[in-house]
Amino acid sequence: MPSVTTRRQFLKAGTAGLCALALSSRWAAAAETAKRPNVLLITTDQQRVDVMSAVGNPWVKTPHMDAIAANGVYFANSYCPYPLCSPSRSTLHTGRTAHEIGVDHNSMPIDPAIPLSGQVFRAAGYDTGYSGK
Repeated sequence: MPSVTTRRQFLKAGTAGLCALALSSRWAAAAETAKRPNVLLITTDQQRVDVMSAVGNPWVKTPHMDAIAANGVYFANSYCPYPLCSPSRSTLHTGRTAHEIGVDHNSMPIDPAIPLSGQVFRAAGYDTGYSGK
């Protein structure tokens, strides 16, 4: 003869199952987030490559930038994609050349239809923000 389950037992079992499911998905999301690296992209205006103590400059002391460079990725070689700053930054944040995105002088906006690096990171589950120019 089959056992009879009361409404209270059913609700308790169902609630316990939903809680377990919610917690397991939360733990899985936390574990997935822990696997992803943090990304901090710092760009500066009018700074030569050798103006950081991390790269051997004996006169300029940049301890915080040195710590970031020591614990992350430092690009020893880089190339300017455009001779003006706004188009150059636009290429950095779109992954496309200035003539492709139509930004060929300063103070020109990027077409909103073109995804930016922050939007790509946000779509991948990152919290993103821009600061500066």
